[in-house]
Amino acid sequence: LEGFAKMCAAYGAQEVLAITTAAVRDASNGMEFINRAHARTGIHLTVISGMEEARLIYLGVSGGLAYSPKPRLFVDIGGGSTELIAGDSPTHYSLDSLKVGCVRLTNLFFGDDAGPIPPQRYATVREYIRNEAVHAFQRLRPFAVTEAVGSSGTIQSLFEIASMMENG
Repeated sequence: LEGFAKMCAAYGAQEVLAITTAAVRDASNGMEFINRAHARTGIHLTVISGMEEARLIYLGVSGGLAYSPKPRLFVDIGGGSTELIAGDSPTHYSLDSLKVGCVRLTNLFFGDDAGPIPPQRYATVREYIRNEAVHAFQRLRPFAVTEAVGSSGTIQSLFEIASMMENG
């Protein structure tokens, strides 16, 4: 954040909009973090809801795609949450933010473990995700989604893993 603040100052930014998502939204010391960040950088951080996060993801990602009148599923897997959005190019129909992020799942189920995941723990993680996502999936059911679009570093990593597996 200090580097970001210096960069904004170097470019003469008149206004800086900085938002926080699930990591700060769900942290027990989120306000302490926001206050300390402001004291050190002068940047005002704004905590946004999961729904606002989903809406902003939709706007950012859909705006970079070719126009489509058909519903797409937008998926963004972050550290603390996963956003699922159904929408076509003109508008979104469904916004969801699930407390299922890669860092959250690691902290809840894996800690510092390395190596293969025991089948029982894998089943427990799957059940947790299924329970967290069931209502979002029910809301997505009415839309005839023909295309899924992923955004985030996690999606990029999954793509790279799949590519390596496919190419041997």
